[in-house]
Amino acid sequence: MRLDTISSLITEKLAELKKTIGLRKNQGFEAALQVIETNQGKNLMDEIRSGIKEIENDRKVLLQQQVVEAKASAVKTMVTLAIAIILSFVILRTYATGTARAQFYSIYLLCQSGVSRWHC
Repeated sequence: MRLDTISSLITEKLAELKKTIGLRKNQGFEAALQVIETNQGKNLMDEIRSGIKEIENDRKVLLQQQVVEAKASAVKTMVTLAIAIILSFVILRTYATGTARAQFYSIYLLCQSGVSRWHC
Protein backbone atom coordinates (compact mmCIF):
# COMPACT_ATOMS: atom_id res chain seq x y z
CA MET A 1 0.00 0.00 0.00
CA ARG A 2 1.27 3.44 -0.85
CA LEU A 3 1.40 6.54 1.29
CA ASP A 4 -1.14 8.34 -0.87
CA THR A 5 -3.63 5.50 -0.25
CA ILE A 6 -3.02 5.71 3.50
CA SER A 7 -3.38 9.48 3.32
CA SER A 8 -6.78 9.19 1.64
CA LEU A 9 -7.87 6.61 4.26
CA ILE A 10 -6.85 9.02 7.02
CA THR A 11 -8.85 11.77 5.33
CA GLU A 12 -11.88 9.45 5.22
CA LYS A 13 -11.41 8.55 8.89
CA LEU A 14 -11.24 12.20 9.93
CA ALA A 15 -14.38 12.93 7.91
CA GLU A 16 -16.13 10.00 9.61
CA LEU A 17 -15.09 11.29 13.03
CA LYS A 18 -16.28 14.78 12.17
CA LYS A 19 -19.62 13.38 11.02
CA THR A 20 -20.03 11.30 14.19
CA ILE A 21 -19.15 14.24 16.44
CA GLY A 22 -21.57 16.46 14.51
CA LEU A 23 -24.35 13.90 14.87
CA ARG A 24 -23.70 13.66 18.60
CA LYS A 25 -23.83 17.43 19.03
CA ASN A 26 -26.82 18.06 16.78
CA GLN A 27 -28.98 14.92 16.98
CA GLY A 28 -27.86 13.23 20.16
CA PHE A 29 -26.12 10.07 21.29
CA GLU A 30 -28.44 7.63 19.48
CA ALA A 31 -27.76 9.14 16.06
CA ALA A 32 -23.98 8.99 16.66
CA LEU A 33 -24.25 5.44 17.98
CA GLN A 34 -25.92 4.30 14.75
CA VAL A 35 -22.90 5.50 12.76
CA ILE A 36 -20.49 3.91 15.23
CA GLU A 37 -22.29 0.55 15.01
CA THR A 38 -21.72 0.41 11.24
CA ASN A 39 -17.99 -0.16 12.06
CA GLN A 40 -17.04 2.18 9.23
CA GLY A 41 -14.56 4.01 11.48
CA LYS A 42 -13.09 0.78 12.83
CA ASN A 43 -12.74 -0.65 9.33
CA LEU A 44 -10.94 2.51 8.16
CA MET A 45 -8.56 2.32 11.13
CA ASP A 46 -7.89 -1.37 10.40
CA GLU A 47 -7.03 -0.49 6.80
CA ILE A 48 -4.77 2.35 7.94
CA ARG A 49 -2.95 0.09 10.40
CA SER A 50 -2.62 -2.62 7.76
CA GLY A 51 -1.17 -0.15 5.26
CA ILE A 52 1.33 1.19 7.78
CA LYS A 53 2.34 -2.35 8.74
CA GLU A 54 2.86 -3.20 5.06
CA ILE A 55 5.11 -0.18 4.57
CA GLU A 56 7.07 -1.06 7.72
CA ASN A 57 7.58 -4.61 6.46
CA ASP A 58 8.75 -3.34 3.07
CA ARG A 59 11.24 -1.05 4.82
CA LYS A 60 12.51 -3.92 6.99
CA VAL A 61 13.09 -6.10 3.93
CA LEU A 62 14.93 -3.26 2.21
CA LEU A 63 17.04 -2.65 5.31
CA GLN A 64 17.93 -6.34 5.54
CA GLN A 65 19.01 -6.33 1.89
CA GLN A 66 21.18 -3.28 2.52
CA VAL A 67 22.76 -4.95 5.56
CA VAL A 68 23.61 -8.05 3.50
CA GLU A 69 25.09 -5.88 0.74
CA ALA A 70 27.12 -3.87 3.27
CA LYS A 71 28.52 -7.05 4.85
CA ALA A 72 29.46 -8.43 1.43
CA SER A 73 31.15 -5.15 0.56
CA ALA A 74 33.07 -5.21 3.87
CA VAL A 75 34.28 -8.75 3.19
CA LYS A 76 35.41 -7.78 -0.32
CA THR A 77 37.24 -4.77 1.09
CA MET A 78 39.01 -6.86 3.72
CA VAL A 79 40.06 -9.49 1.16
CA THR A 80 41.32 -6.80 -1.19
CA LEU A 81 43.25 -5.14 1.63
CA ALA A 82 44.78 -8.47 2.71
CA ILE A 83 45.89 -9.21 -0.85
CA ALA A 84 47.35 -5.70 -1.18
CA ILE A 85 49.32 -6.11 2.06
CA ILE A 86 50.68 -9.50 1.01
CA LEU A 87 51.66 -8.17 -2.42
CA SER A 88 53.36 -5.19 -0.79
CA PHE A 89 55.49 -7.51 1.36
CA VAL A 90 56.36 -9.66 -1.66
CA ILE A 91 57.36 -6.62 -3.70
CA LEU A 92 59.42 -5.16 -0.85
CA ARG A 93 61.15 -8.47 -0.21
CA THR A 94 61.89 -8.92 -3.90
CA TYR A 95 63.25 -5.39 -4.13
CA ALA A 96 65.35 -5.76 -0.98
CA THR A 97 66.70 -9.15 -2.07
CA GLY A 98 67.39 -7.88 -5.58
CA THR A 99 69.20 -4.81 -4.25
CA ALA A 100 71.37 -6.88 -1.90
CA ARG A 101 72.24 -9.30 -4.71
CA ALA A 102 73.18 -6.42 -6.97
CA GLN A 103 75.45 -4.94 -4.31
CA PHE A 104 77.15 -8.29 -3.62
CA TYR A 105 77.59 -8.87 -7.36
CA SER A 106 79.14 -5.41 -7.78
CA ILE A 107 81.59 -6.12 -4.95
CA TYR A 108 82.40 -9.49 -6.51
CA LEU A 109 83.14 -7.87 -9.88
CA LEU A 110 85.30 -5.23 -8.24
CA CYS A 111 87.23 -7.91 -6.40
CA GLN A 112 87.74 -9.92 -9.57
CA SER A 113 89.00 -6.93 -11.45
CA GLY A 114 91.50 -5.99 -8.77
CA VAL A 115 90.22 -2.40 -8.63
CA SER A 116 88.75 -2.79 -5.18
CA ARG A 117 90.73 -2.09 -2.02
CA TRP A 118 88.47 -4.38 -0.12
CA HIS A 119 89.79 -7.55 1.32
CA CYS A 120 88.13 -9.95 -1.06
